[in-house]
Amino acid sequence: MSELAYQFSLHAAKFTGQVWVCLGVIWLVVLACAFTSIQAQPFSARQQKFWISVVVFVPILGVLAYLPFSFQREHLAQLFFIRLKQDRPKKAASTATGSGGGGPA
Repeated sequence: MSELAYQFSLHAAKFTGQVWVCLGVIWLVVLACAFTSIQAQPFSARQQKFWISVVVFVPILGVLAYLPFSFQREHLAQLFFIRLKQDRPKKAASTATGSGGGGPA
């Protein structure tokens, strides 16, 4: 059992230089996306500095904390409308097949 547990531990993982470079590049891309999103928001300069500092100085939690604020309010209505529009045909099809009970006898 201990051999099986050892295979899934971080001690068995080999973090080579290539892995660290790839992780660094991915993190830089995430930061670039967060920065452009912050700049696109209608925040004041003080709010933008705050969010950029949170994203930079609190590595993973900063990006997760900004996530709910990253959606632009004017686009939310369109997102909900698209979701409702996609759900509507499913509901219409289920009511059409379920309430049609009068077939040939």
